[in-house]
Amino acid sequence: LLAVGYKEMVDSAGRKLIVLDNGTGFVKCGYAGTNFPEHVFPSVVGRPTIRSKIKVNDVELQDVMIGSKCAAVRHMLDLSYPMDNGIVRNWDDMDLVWDYTFGPECLNLQPSECKLLLTEAPLNPIKNREKMFEVMFEKFGFHSVYVAVQAVLTLYAQGLETGVVVDSGDGVTHICPVYQGFALNHLTKRLDIAGRNITSYLVSLLKLRGYAFNHSADFETVRQIKEKLCYTAYDIEQEVKLALETVILVKPYTLPDGRVIRVGSERFQAPEVLFQPNLIDVECCGISELLFNVIQSADIDTRAEFYKHIVLSGGSTMFAGLPSRFEREIKQLYLERVLKGNKETFQNFYRYTVIVVSYLYLGSTLLSMPKHEPFTPKAISNRIKAKGLQKLRWFCQMCQKQCRDQNGFKCHLTSESHQRQLLLFAESPGRFLGQYSGEFKKGFLDILTRQFGTKRVKANTVYQEYIKDRNHVHMNSTCWFTLTGFVNYLGRTGICKVDQTEKGWFIQYIDRSLEERREKMAKKVKMDMDDEERMRDVIMKQAERARERLKESGELEEEASYSELKKSDDQKIEFKLPKMVPVKDKLKPLEILSNAARSSTDRKFDKPSTSKSVTRPKSALDEIKEAEEMYKEKKNRTRCWLHPGIVVKIISKRYGERLNNEKGVVTNVKEERFACLQLLSDEDTTVTVEQKHLETVIPALNRTVLIVNGAYRGQKATLESVNEKNYSASVRICEGVIRGRLLENVEYEDICKWHGHSSALRFYISS
Repeated sequence: LLAVGYKEMVDSAGRKLIVLDNGTGFVKCGYAGTNFPEHVFPSVVGRPTIRSKIKVNDVELQDVMIGSKCAAVRHMLDLSYPMDNGIVRNWDDMDLVWDYTFGPECLNLQPSECKLLLTEAPLNPIKNREKMFEVMFEKFGFHSVYVAVQAVLTLYAQGLETGVVVDSGDGVTHICPVYQGFALNHLTKRLDIAGRNITSYLVSLLKLRGYAFNHSADFETVRQIKEKLCYTAYDIEQEVKLALETVILVKPYTLPDGRVIRVGSERFQAPEVLFQPNLIDVECCGISELLFNVIQSADIDTRAEFYKHIVLSGGSTMFAGLPSRFEREIKQLYLERVLKGNKETFQNFYRYTVIVVSYLYLGSTLLSMPKHEPFTPKAISNRIKAKGLQKLRWFCQMCQKQCRDQNGFKCHLTSESHQRQLLLFAESPGRFLGQYSGEFKKGFLDILTRQFGTKRVKANTVYQEYIKDRNHVHMNSTCWFTLTGFVNYLGRTGICKVDQTEKGWFIQYIDRSLEERREKMAKKVKMDMDDEERMRDVIMKQAERARERLKESGELEEEASYSELKKSDDQKIEFKLPKMVPVKDKLKPLEILSNAARSSTDRKFDKPSTSKSVTRPKSALDEIKEAEEMYKEKKNRTRCWLHPGIVVKIISKRYGERLNNEKGVVTNVKEERFACLQLLSDEDTTVTVEQKHLETVIPALNRTVLIVNGAYRGQKATLESVNEKNYSASVRICEGVIRGRLLENVEYEDICKWHGHSSALRFYISS
């Protein structure tokens, strides 16, 4: 940013030219004409948390401490950063930073005798620029002030006027194309990932390695580790393989307190967030893909110059290997997305264009709307029929681009980007229609289930709620041209119950959740039990009437009456059995043959029938057991299944490649959803993982498992068998009053391998 002379530059009136670069992380200031800035200090303001005028580490605490003064006593200060993502957020603290910059401790100048060159980030709000002018003129009194975009000055420093600047500092990353000295704001893209995010991610990675760093107090220390040891991987898969199989990447680092830590795969994992923002839960494309999209969205006659002149700027672009990684990924994206066409596709260009134009316009003309003059704004507005959706008036759904007016839309239809999108659509139209149809269906059903549940509601009411979102997918882009067609589709596929009335189509969502299915099954079982009980009562009454008739006719002897057994509590019940069982008289040979023939005849007629047998009615005890199990199932079924002593498996890459698919023992459960794991492969490593990133582990047969959900939650059992087709298992309870009970068709999610409390106890003792 500073000019390339050796002497301080002055104008004809002898006024000095001051250059001030306000960054999110650092402030750089100096005189135009020198090779390097006079002063570089952190853009931070600290206020002591204890009484001021007290010395800490030979540094006297002041009411306000700025810049490098905060470094030695930062653990005693409440730190504030005036700028966030390249934009001033706290003007009071920013004024203090500027007072320090122009004051005697830094430049020590008289503002009225100087001219000032200020820098700003691309896409800086106009109100912020006006506020900067106001402060510089009214408070400091500079003779003249000029504000320039950092990307333009970066190109000037390289002797260029046209190119693309990738500026990644401490708070924000900008990709700004510059053409003949002018920044193209309509093509400039912003990525809210920069050095501060990389440092925070490095803190998280070091915590997973077992080092306890504080996000605020140790942030500066971790930043120094990042600047000294981190680098960008040229081939991320190769680096991961090296980190897992060798120790060549492990480097030691000495902390300010004298401790030595070892940093391995974290060296390249931290800067990887620039290329894979999903690692820190940011939903956007990486910096290389964003750069490619910016260049491809520019005019075709300027793309060659932009590809030739890509300039990296900012502290976060100084990682070793970053330029090579950029070059590799840009080449790969260009080969995949630009140079993959064939001759046949270009020869059939006209036919494909006709298909897509019909697709774009035919669906909108089929809507039943009040008639207006064709192609008038009112006709188009009625055709769209959406609250707050006037942007679709000149909106290309295929390219996801909004045009300003009819002329802009016509120019877009003839642009190269739109023509390439037409070719891609012609190659696989089903994929595009399927994607838009899936998004429309998901959004529609989300509103239906969230706002209306299983109530019967008018389909158009749900549609009006759906189109209130300006970013939704229009129905003309789906495979359903009308709402009626979509409603019929929901009915055919069994997603909703649909019926047509004089007021229109009504829909009712069919909830097929597991809980509802179980309740319906319980109701069905109860109905079957009621039928069996009624049948049993009828049979018992018929038997009683038959017994009474036999008694009246004298064919049935009177039954002996039995009295209730009465005994004292201390009296024991004794059974007196004879010592010798009397032996029957020996049968004669003829009687033996007669008995054998009779038994043979009995066995013949006692064989089971091949016809369908009647189901044996359930006993009262079975009914009581079943009702008790249903009550326990409803009471003990919960979404939180973690339990100390079980073995679980990590199924997410969020905690790093090394921990993915690792197994560990749950030593402690926090807030019901967070488990403290002790890894089985490395007992010295512990990690806290959320429940949604874990799954249960099924052991070998005849091993002990813990039932973690359902009616018998908390019971230990033995694994008897596994049904891989139904993803279920059979277990036998091995403790308590119900020991020995066999449970069949238990889902994998409801049981988990039992490791015991020994490992957890050993972990707590060692810690």
